[in-house]
Amino acid sequence: MAQEHNALKYGSQISRAAARAYGLGDEETGLSRLGETLQLVADLWSRPEWAFLRNEKLWMVNPSQAGVAAEFAQVGIRNPTGSGLVVVVDRLWMRQAISAFVWEWRIAASSAVDATANPNSRDTRNRPAASSNVQTVSIAHSSAARLGFLLGSSGHPNSSESRLYPADIVLSPGFDFYVGPDTVNQAANVTFVGRERRAFPGELERA
Repeated sequence: MAQEHNALKYGSQISRAAARAYGLGDEETGLSRLGETLQLVADLWSRPEWAFLRNEKLWMVNPSQAGVAAEFAQVGIRNPTGSGLVVVVDRLWMRQAISAFVWEWRIAASSAVDATANPNSRDTRNRPAASSNVQTVSIAHSSAARLGFLLGSSGHPNSSESRLYPADIVLSPGFDFYVGPDTVNQAANVTFVGRERRAFPGELERA
């Protein structure tokens, strides 16, 4: 029996993606040594159209929350409780009409915050007609208190400007990722881009 490369032996998703990428069926052999040279042939992980082979769904959404006097506007992404998903926010664009405030990033356990929409799939192979086919939910909120714990902040000094930031936020079921101004009475308008996939067996178990 051929000795399997570690990346294929312990990563069924990698093996399946490689087989599908090379036109092999799930039951066909021929991948026992492929892992050693796979990255020299094709980079499975950086090309968005190959996310389909890894059973990932690509999505994006633009929730917004109007500014409210004496309250902090916040918008975000929710991985619903019990979804069985791992949700990744890859990057985001933040826009504002005036200058001189900073955007804060926070994570919190899901709470009673209004859902705005299901993000649209970024891959039409995963989107049936009239359905986003994505379980991730965008949220919008305005409150006198900030939600969750602070991850960090991003400067945004110029008015009427849109700026791109990498996010790299990973959400397990029952958690939200919020972004909003650190100043009251300011609108929150953010475009989120990310992906979701089913969790591997045991991945969501807590120690």
